[in-house]
Amino acid sequence: ESATPFVPNRHWRKGRGTYAEWLAGEVVQECRHMGMDAPTRIHPLRDCPVRGRRPWQWLEFRRSRKGEGAEPGFGFVLEFEHAVAAPLALGYGAHFGLGLFRPSD
Repeated sequence: ESATPFVPNRHWRKGRGTYAEWLAGEVVQECRHMGMDAPTRIHPLRDCPVRGRRPWQWLEFRRSRKGEGAEPGFGFVLEFEHAVAAPLALGYGAHFGLGLFRPSD
């Protein structure tokens, strides 16, 4: 389950399927890049629960550098056929803590 926003490494453009299909493909590609099997199910999360305050929506998160347009973040619940070592981080900024997934309750 997403703990921090997943930000894709690439940009969507026409010809890469619907936005939802492309986004799921980005998650699969990141898993394979990490040497993992692809998830058997990718379920989008509408918002991120935060202890002590209202849940915030993933699209409220914006990542951008100086002079660039805002890049949205997304949240997911990933299901795998076999157990996966967690936590794990996928996508852009994973080395800074973005795209962090934790075991679901």
